[in-house]
Amino acid sequence: MNIRRLTRRREAAKMRQKVIEIRERDENSRNMPGKGDFTKSETGEKTQTRLLTGYLSSLYHKFMSENPDVKLSFFSFTRIRPARIRLTALITRNTCLFAKHQTMSLILKSLTS
Repeated sequence: MNIRRLTRRREAAKMRQKVIEIRERDENSRNMPGKGDFTKSETGEKTQTRLLTGYLSSLYHKFMSENPDVKLSFFSFTRIRPARIRLTALITRNTCLFAKHQTMSLILKSLTS
């Protein structure tokens, strides 16, 4: 393996904790509310699953603006993701019956007018 590639991987491993911390902030991700929304680690410990609320590209730019001395590529940034933090596009989305509620409220409003 190339020495430069090994050096870059070591540097990315050092930044792992900082990347995980920025992804776990409440402004960047949210906890899944369900009782069964948890992930087990290799040790058997259960942690609540988190869901990213924004795009990875904007999160990467935010990370780089907070840490200007760090050299980390976008590819390395995207690879550093624990199993408990899920991307929005890769999971099923919880949907609300908002359209039905809105339709019902419009019907009631027209009947009372």
